[in-house]
Amino acid sequence: MSVHVADIDEQYKVLFSLINNLNYSLKKGKTAGELRLDLLKTLSYAVLHFRSEENLMRMFDYPDTDDLMTEHAKFVRRLKDCLYQSYGTQGCQARDLIDFMKTWMMDHEWKLDMMYADHVTVRKRIQTEHGLEVGNKGKCSDS
Repeated sequence: MSVHVADIDEQYKVLFSLINNLNYSLKKGKTAGELRLDLLKTLSYAVLHFRSEENLMRMFDYPDTDDLMTEHAKFVRRLKDCLYQSYGTQGCQARDLIDFMKTWMMDHEWKLDMMYADHVTVRKRIQTEHGLEVGNKGKCSDS
C-alpha cells in the first residue's frame, strides 16, 4: 500500500510494524509493563508520523488539513486513554485497541491520506513544470 510520498510510505511501514509488534506481544502473553512500553512506542511514533503528515499538508496548502488533524487527534486520544487505563484496576482492552488501530490505519490511509497525497503530487508536478518552489504556507512563488 502506498500514498506515493516516499517519507510517508516509510513511516507507514514503521507504524504498521509497531502495531504488529504490539499484537505479537499480546499474543505471547508479555507482561503489562512490556505491553505498556510497546504501546508507548507506537503512540510516540504515531505522533511523529502525524506531525510529518500535517507539516506536508500545510506546506502544500491542503484544504482539508484541519479535518485530518482532528482524525489524528482522535487516534492519539484513543491510544493515550488505553495507556492511562492500563495503570488502573480495569486495564485496557488491548485486543480492541489493536483492532481499532489496524482498521483506523487502513481506512485512514486508503481514504483520507490518498486524497492529500494526490494533492501533494499535483502541486509538486505543477511546481516542477513551472519552475516554482514552495514558499510560506504552501504558496508557490518564482524561484
